[in-house]
Amino acid sequence: MNKIFKVIWNNAKHCYVVASELAKSYSRGGSRRSIRRAAIAVGVAAAVYTTAGSALAVIDGGDLDTSGNYTGHSPYNVIIDNSNVTGNVYGHKGNDSEDVEEASVDIVNGGTVNNSVYGGYTNSGTASSNSVNISDGTINATVSGGFSISGISASNSVNILGGNIEQDVYGAYSKSGEATNNSVNISGGSMTNVIGGYSYEVKSASNSVNISGGSMANVYGGYSQESNAVNNSTIISGDTTLISEEAYGGKSYSGNAESNSAIISGGNIKSATGGYSYSSDAASNSVNVSGGSLKKFWVVILIPVIPLAILSTSVAER
Repeated sequence: MNKIFKVIWNNAKHCYVVASELAKSYSRGGSRRSIRRAAIAVGVAAAVYTTAGSALAVIDGGDLDTSGNYTGHSPYNVIIDNSNVTGNVYGHKGNDSEDVEEASVDIVNGGTVNNSVYGGYTNSGTASSNSVNISDGTINATVSGGFSISGISASNSVNILGGNIEQDVYGAYSKSGEATNNSVNISGGSMTNVIGGYSYEVKSASNSVNISGGSMANVYGGYSQESNAVNNSTIISGDTTLISEEAYGGKSYSGNAESNSAIISGGNIKSATGGYSYSSDAASNSVNVSGGSLKKFWVVILIPVIPLAILSTSVAER
């Protein structure tokens, strides 16, 4: 039997929803803006809305493109409630050098995003004060509060209460800009790696990860591949927290790791490190443990690079 649906205003959710043809809409006024939003909602409903039993699927705050990506429009607050999106989700996707700020994506009551989720995304502008908030559902790729390829990513956040993220979670990501003052807060759910703030070429500073539940592999308060990781922190608590590999306050491959910290009062953790540098200095880092299960911890780690000729000579002399 065919089912007929219509779009009505939901006062409780403050957005248009798909409902039975018999449902009543409480008056919100007949402005052109209301009519336009209703039309948008109808179009999106035809493209990505699904229903499970009597539960309604809601997606609001943006537009769907032909590739299946859902992108927020002003005021850049996207809500995904029990809905499926085949592409990426952007709270705000900036054009080239456009700054993106104070955009958000809220994912609640299940649903699936088949690719990545970004609170704010820009190529070379600044991504600041954007957020992704997840209480349930599945994301089949990465989650980033703020993302800038060559600009600064600052003061972005990801907050996770539950759900399943198949890949990594970033408070913020930048390839060639600073990542500063970003955060990830987790109280449930499962994911792969968690990074408060990541920069490939420039410093990662004053980022944080706070975990009170959930399961993941590795955790980094801040991570820089080619520059310094400074003053980042990882805070772990909760009886149900499981970190199957390493928890770092801060990590750098070729830069310094300085003044980073790992603070642990709960959870089951394989290993914890205050600060780690593969080929440069690690100084003034700390690990503080007051509870939980921890197999081993390192306050600072510096791995010197040994020339192959010296290594060969040492082995030969033995």
